[in-house]
Amino acid sequence: MIDQKLAIITIHDVNPSDSEKILKTSDELNKLKIKYNLSIIPFYNKEHNLKDHPDFCDQISSLLQSGNVELTLHGLYHQLNGKIEDFDTESKEQEKQEIQQGLDILTAVGKLPRPSMFIPPGWHLSRQCIEALKELNFSMSESMTDIEFIQKGKKYIIHPVMNIGR
Repeated sequence: MIDQKLAIITIHDVNPSDSEKILKTSDELNKLKIKYNLSIIPFYNKEHNLKDHPDFCDQISSLLQSGNVELTLHGLYHQLNGKIEDFDTESKEQEKQEIQQGLDILTAVGKLPRPSMFIPPGWHLSRQCIEALKELNFSMSESMTDIEFIQKGKKYIIHPVMNIGR
C-alpha cells in the first residue's frame, strides 16, 4: 500500500512536430529539479517518424542524461485519420504488433533507451493489452484509472488524472 500522496508528471505526445514546446517545458521542469516522464510517439500521425529526425532524438537523449527524466512509450502513431490509437478494444496480437513496431523504431534510432512503461494515447488499456505488454517485458503501464506493475501482477487505483492541454 502506498501511504503517501504523489504526483506523476508526464509530458505527453513527444514527437518532432512539437519539439519547441517540449524542450521549453522540459527546461522549466529541470530548473525546478522535478522528475518527469517524456511519453514518446515513434511515428506520430504516420507523418513524423523518429528515424527521420536525428536532431530531435539527440535532444531527447540529452534530456534523459540528467537522471530526472524517464522515457515512456505512448503508442505508435497516437492517432490515425483523426481517431485516437486504440489499445482497449483491438486484439492482443494487433496491440502487441503496434507496440513492437514502436519499439523497433526506437531501436533503429539507436540513441534512445527502450521504455519500460507504456501509456496508451486514449488512456484505456484492455486486459489483453496488459498481457501483450507483459510478453514484451514492460514493467509498468498507466491508464486513466490505474498504474499497473505488469511483471509483478499488482495494480494501484489512481485518480484523478489531470490533463493540461496545449
